[in-house]
Amino acid sequence: MTTPNQLFASHVTSVAFSLSLSKTMVCCLVEIAENRDARSRQYRVMKAMGLRDTWVGAARCLVERGLIMAPDPEWPGIFVLTEPGEHVLALLQIAGIVEKI
Repeated sequence: MTTPNQLFASHVTSVAFSLSLSKTMVCCLVEIAENRDARSRQYRVMKAMGLRDTWVGAARCLVERGLIMAPDPEWPGIFVLTEPGEHVLALLQIAGIVEKI
């Protein structure tokens, strides 16, 4: 099984280091980070919880980039930030694209 770090590395390195995120993906990443459950460090991002349909696709793209993962395959609507996801969020905060959480 491919780890999130391997997914991230393979996504951003081809000829040069490149990571692009749409506005929806950034919003999804922030939403996951803001809805932390302190005990489980799980994030709830689900269409059933009232999020827009576009967020389902954004979450899928973030998983493919290795920035988030669903720790329980039986419950794919709960995501956790991966180590690369935490760092990308920090870079977005430093750049002023998102507010500090």
